[in-house]
Amino acid sequence: MQGLDREASGKIRISVDPMTGHFLLAPVFAEFCRIYPQVELEISLTFAIEQISKLETDIAIRHAAEITDDVVARKLQPLPISVCASRDYIATHLPKAGKKGKGLSFIGYGPIPEMTAFISASAFPDATVRHQCIDPEMHLHLVRAGAGMSFLPHWTLQKFPELQRVPGGVPDTSRSTWVVYHEDLRRLRRVRIFVDFLAQSLISLAREAR
Repeated sequence: MQGLDREASGKIRISVDPMTGHFLLAPVFAEFCRIYPQVELEISLTFAIEQISKLETDIAIRHAAEITDDVVARKLQPLPISVCASRDYIATHLPKAGKKGKGLSFIGYGPIPEMTAFISASAFPDATVRHQCIDPEMHLHLVRAGAGMSFLPHWTLQKFPELQRVPGGVPDTSRSTWVVYHEDLRRLRRVRIFVDFLAQSLISLAREAR
């Protein structure tokens, strides 16, 4: 079966956000390339939504509550998000914090209404937004280094054991990770194989995290 699968060949253009690409999917992409050496991956790391309909990319990996574009969309897995911090930060600051997070610090994203609403609806609305950075990957690094709290996907807790959910918070479960591609690409063997491989790999990673 593996020998037959290796008949797949050609280029696949993939669009994914930098943090997910760097820390979650790089090993998955590498394993796919090992099994299917005739397939070439062209990976675009971007926060922009590259348009499938305009052929800006072949496959996009997106995080959303739903996909409304006129594309083929396959839900890969839920994407729960929680307020997270380093274990040291929690041990040092949480015992002294007041109700609703007074005395704690968020790393903010700037004037983004969705993120402001996240903070207001969290268990820590009175925490101070001390720092600003629009890059989620930088949030990850700052949180790991103890600079404060931020909203992070739960898979980061598996990758970085120095992180933990801040006690008292409730996960946001409105989003999922999707793979989307153009209807015409259904007929391409390499695309079908890649999408199935990606889905199975993420299922395996989720099982390991339990």
